[in-house]
Amino acid sequence: MDSNFKANVTLRKLYYGPLNNAECVYWDTTLEEWSTKGVVKIVETDEYVICQTRHLTSFSVLMTRNDNFIPSPHKYILNFISIGGCAVSCICLPVLCVDTTA
Repeated sequence: MDSNFKANVTLRKLYYGPLNNAECVYWDTTLEEWSTKGVVKIVETDEYVICQTRHLTSFSVLMTRNDNFIPSPHKYILNFISIGGCAVSCICLPVLCVDTTA
């Protein structure tokens, strides 16, 4: 293949949720892992990512979850449930220990 070869690959986002930090990658069959070697992100919109590549293989876009997406009322409820669950566990643990030693 020509050493000056470059191709743009457009990948449509299938999930429009709270994701960010898109990274263009390809599957390296030798290392059996995702790699960014020879692939670079050149454009990102809410609907797609355009990657420029120097080779043609299996491409994907890896993204990280944006944890700040949870609406404030839900954060409060989830926090309350978490604290309540921990409290119940702390109360039940000594009861379970006493019951099993008897």
